[in-house]
Amino acid sequence: MSLIVLSEQDDWTEYLRRFLKLDVSYTKEFVQLYAKMEQGTPEAVFFKSGENEVFYPYLVRRLDGWIPGYADLVSIGYGGPFVVGGQTAARLFQEQFHVYCRYKNYLTETVRFHPLLGNAELFADQMQLDLVRMVTAVDLRPTLAFIRAHYTQNVGRNMRKAAANDVRVTLGGIDRLHSFIQLHRETMDRNHAAAHYYYAPEFFGGLMKKTALCKPRLLLAMHEDRPVAGVLLLSGKQFAHYQLGASHTEDMALGVNHLLFDAMIQQAKQDGAQLLLLGGGNLDGDGLFRFKSSFANGNHFPYWMGKKVHDEEVYLALCQKLQVDQAGEQDFFPAYRNGGTS
Repeated sequence: MSLIVLSEQDDWTEYLRRFLKLDVSYTKEFVQLYAKMEQGTPEAVFFKSGENEVFYPYLVRRLDGWIPGYADLVSIGYGGPFVVGGQTAARLFQEQFHVYCRYKNYLTETVRFHPLLGNAELFADQMQLDLVRMVTAVDLRPTLAFIRAHYTQNVGRNMRKAAANDVRVTLGGIDRLHSFIQLHRETMDRNHAAAHYYYAPEFFGGLMKKTALCKPRLLLAMHEDRPVAGVLLLSGKQFAHYQLGASHTEDMALGVNHLLFDAMIQQAKQDGAQLLLLGGGNLDGDGLFRFKSSFANGNHFPYWMGKKVHDEEVYLALCQKLQVDQAGEQDFFPAYRNGGTS
């Protein structure tokens, strides 16, 4: 039985190659993209016990401002431990990883499990699991004609409207990224988004870089020779992801988003993905979720968040010190991060 720890300075490639179906979020490059926003440092562990293997990347966030020498962990994107060996592997890994976390003074662990991998259920006995929301995905294995036949009628109407208005979708490169960034900023303004959704240009550039597990695609809807909407698609070995979307407010009535999503589905299928994960809404059943679901023929999946306290005594002491909900009665986890920063 072994647990190999990989730092940001290490090459993770050898360990990625051991797993045939790792998704786009498991590379060091993907975790690094979120390091600045989450104020953390990339780390990963590779666990092996006989035929049982686990690969698990995450960010280490220092807590020195509150409690010197301690840190907590958070996984990035849809991920969590990628497990080969079922519940036995998950149990053996968690036992070993818990010992490592205690040794390193990693106080808590927040895991954003992968809805399509279904890895959350393997850890149901190892940590608290909370349902964040339902997400939706397009099954790309049938023919394109079959997929389109199961769009809602509203999708078809808007696609025809976009075509009648001479809207076309093109595949853009890094040279068109600036146009997408401008559209994204406009979309965030329109939605009165929180400040952390206004990503830096370097973040968009990082998403556009090909990795061992990801082929990025920028699709732009063009009207009168100018981009009026766009999506950033991340295509992996098994799954593709609708990562970001944006549109020009005045052109939304042309049906551009419906045509763009159809083109994204075509591209993901062409890239060889089996499922295209569209994500969910801001709230269950809201307008955004209904829009995404109009393409997905009822394919909904639960998105689970795992919550694990590795040192209960220190956790409760820190919560008491900061006068926050130490019993975890609120949804926010870890509780000591509710209302303050380190």
